[in-house]
Amino acid sequence: MEQKNEKRKTIVIGITGSIAAFKAEELVKELSADYDIEVILTQSGKKLIEVEKFQKLCPVRDCLFQPGMTYRDYLEREKIGHISLADKAGLILVAPATANLIGKIANGIADDLLTTTIMASKAKILIAPAMNNNMYTNPIMRENTGKLKKLGYFFIGPATGRLACNRHAVGRLSDTGDIAKKARVLLEEPLKNKSVLITAGSTIEPIDPVRHITNKSSGKMGYALAETAKAMGADVTLVIGPASIAKPGVKVIEVNTAQEMYDACMQNFAGKNLVICSAAVSDYKVLDESREKIKKENNATLKLELTKNPDILKEIGRRKTSSQKLVGFALETENLMENAVKKLKNKNCDMIIANSQEAINSENNKVFIITKNAVEELEEMPKSLLAAEILDRFR
Repeated sequence: MEQKNEKRKTIVIGITGSIAAFKAEELVKELSADYDIEVILTQSGKKLIEVEKFQKLCPVRDCLFQPGMTYRDYLEREKIGHISLADKAGLILVAPATANLIGKIANGIADDLLTTTIMASKAKILIAPAMNNNMYTNPIMRENTGKLKKLGYFFIGPATGRLACNRHAVGRLSDTGDIAKKARVLLEEPLKNKSVLITAGSTIEPIDPVRHITNKSSGKMGYALAETAKAMGADVTLVIGPASIAKPGVKVIEVNTAQEMYDACMQNFAGKNLVICSAAVSDYKVLDESREKIKKENNATLKLELTKNPDILKEIGRRKTSSQKLVGFALETENLMENAVKKLKNKNCDMIIANSQEAINSENNKVFIITKNAVEELEEMPKSLLAAEILDRFR
């Protein structure tokens, strides 16, 4: 085993009892080139891996209390085990993470070495879930992950693919290379001391008190950008329209209409280093919103007169300074590249992310990154990784 370099940052990797535990060895090898690694095994995790292999790579611990040690022995040690690990960790990475482990963290249960270390640490926590798809989509699991995201925990995956139960569904551990990439971003914080404003989700335009015009945007891309920008060290403000997914742990300004989003952006974009407009803003609103519910028996037909909403991207492009960067999104059903290039110029953007309608409400996205000097086509990837690809260009 290599001798520790005191100048290197430490990653504590927690391995739980998921079938994907065998992939953790590859992850340890990939990260140990740049960081000191310490592994914590849960009791279930011990049953799924060859402990001796890990012991040749890095220190491995698996229990809160060492066999044969007395109370006095603990007092005489320089530091208690889980406190020592909690203090030295620059990052705690749980890969793979089971539903059981996520549930315990979300509810403050600290009953083994891994959960007590997480509870005692002020380091960033990155969780890579891997489990059966029914477990992952269970409402309790969704509530637990949403709660942890609000508290500032970071997640990657799970991916969709072949599961241990032989189903093709969501629940597969993310690629170890992708996990390692996100771990590096969290540790190195390439956007530290920068401030970012992001818009996300759809907007709604009322027709009457119970009806409105909107679109299919889920907000997933904007949320991924906000979470990733925070992970990279930025101070993030997220302006969001209505969305049902768990909000990331950043400053959030909730709005409904395009006018409300416009007002929030105009009040907050000054001084921001980077502005990313990923929201799907309604281009039009109803000219005369009815104060009462429109009754269908009184109207064989219904005509709505629409008027344009303010153009948020164009106005920020007009107002931005030379030190500010502006990114817009272009979703088109035809002539994607032509319309995206036109948008880059007309809105005075520094970058346009061009994608098609297949991206709506999907976990993945395939895009073109367009600047004044180049067009780059990216392969399809999870939106969390696409967010890192976009933001990495502004480090």
